[in-house]
Amino acid sequence: MQIGLYFDLRNPPGWRRDWARLYAQTLEWIEGAEHLGGQSIWLSEHHLFEDGYLPQPLTFAAAVAARTRRVRIGTAVLLAPLRSAAQIAEEAAVVDLISGGRLELGLGAGYRVPEFRAFGADFGTRLQVLFERGREIQRLHAEGGTTPPPVQRPLPLWFGVSGPRGARWAGRLGAGLLRIKAAQLGPYHTGLAEGGYSARQARMGDVFEAILADDPEAAWPRVAPCLAYQWDSYRRYAVEGTDRPAPPPIDPDQWRRPGPDGAPP
Repeated sequence: MQIGLYFDLRNPPGWRRDWARLYAQTLEWIEGAEHLGGQSIWLSEHHLFEDGYLPQPLTFAAAVAARTRRVRIGTAVLLAPLRSAAQIAEEAAVVDLISGGRLELGLGAGYRVPEFRAFGADFGTRLQVLFERGREIQRLHAEGGTTPPPVQRPLPLWFGVSGPRGARWAGRLGAGLLRIKAAQLGPYHTGLAEGGYSARQARMGDVFEAILADDPEAAWPRVAPCLAYQWDSYRRYAVEGTDRPAPPPIDPDQWRRPGPDGAPP
């Protein structure tokens, strides 16, 4: 198992800082994480968030590549249906070159209607388009369709999908799966076999949240409002532009109570 750090560069109104300083400080933190033995850095993407959620992860990945020497640099995830395959393939190749072959390209379908409207993309076909993009990016890199080419041949590809169909499609392309769910393992292995890949080539990863503190109980009152803001905003933005009602606020304390099997809920 390898552990990395995840950054979305959100700058919420209640805690707002100077934007340029936030970006500069984040790069400093990433340099420090590498110095302390961190193994990877992962960047995410959203658009039109009030807190300025990172909109262009490969652009920031290039800055990370220039400031580090060892850590892997991944996108978890880049919203592939909002861009052409050629654009993603070229930008990914540039980041891979700057980093000396350290990019992990994670792609996702997206879930927010306003983002698709802003880019003139079709929300209804996003899952199909996601895998079309992935297949075309693989073809462009394999056949010299980007100049210059990436360092890594093939470039490591991941898909952030949550259902069995998506897991199977990811397997068919020999890609990694950015979800760790037992229900996806079977379809994923089936897809690998259908694509002519060995089960030994399976790669799975996921994002989890953890608090590292000398005194977790003392730290929790400071962390809880930030966690509540984060997930309330995700849930609120998920229904924006749809007919679904706004969800009620979450209670972050419920995440501290173990489930029936003793595991976190």
